[in-house]
Amino acid sequence: MFVATRDELEEQVCGVLLEGDNAVLMSEEDYEAWQTTLYLFSTPTNARRLSEALGRSDAGTYTSRELDRT
Repeated sequence: MFVATRDELEEQVCGVLLEGDNAVLMSEEDYEAWQTTLYLFSTPTNARRLSEALGRSDAGTYTSRELDRT
């Protein structure tokens, strides 16, 4: 059994299972981030919008706005 603290899992650990398949061990926080990214890019329309927004951000051609939290 492998036990590590969160600090020890800042980077993913790759190992080999007995059957010869590769395995990746990562923190729960990293796993949740991957799952969120996969979900957000799961539809073509949302993926396109996110990619366009990233392009605008990289180019510095975006408009910053405050959120109305009321």
